[in-house]
Amino acid sequence: MRSWVFISFLLGTSVSWTSASVAGDIFVTRTLRANTVLTASDLERRGPVNGDQDALGLDLASLIGQETRQTVFKGQRISARDVAPPALIERNQLVLLVFSQGGLSIEAEGRALDRGREGDLIQVMNLSSRSTVVGIVDAFGAVQVGKKNQ
Repeated sequence: MRSWVFISFLLGTSVSWTSASVAGDIFVTRTLRANTVLTASDLERRGPVNGDQDALGLDLASLIGQETRQTVFKGQRISARDVAPPALIERNQLVLLVFSQGGLSIEAEGRALDRGREGDLIQVMNLSSRSTVVGIVDAFGAVQVGKKNQ
């Protein structure tokens, strides 16, 4: 965890901030662009190690396979808000559109207009009708469309 220490002097007006690493924080070994999937060689633990987790509750094993949300620079401490599960659907990818209601299920082919992770709401163009629909990405990489998504 990074803690901030405020230092002020009564006689002067200068103020400085400093940060300190504690409890075996996890850092990146190279600059990682947004949407990069983390590997073991991208991460290192620095500082005293108390168990498998750092001060924020992160452990190396849980970070491997995750995807960076934004660019993380070499030597920067990585936190939970810097990573997310990898996207299942990339922009312009062909996807399966599924409409299910009651006992009826209709499937069609579509082209993703956005990238998305499981549970994300994305736009997809139905290739048969050329209309744009909105749906939710499921765990299998298909897009569920219908009344519940609107």
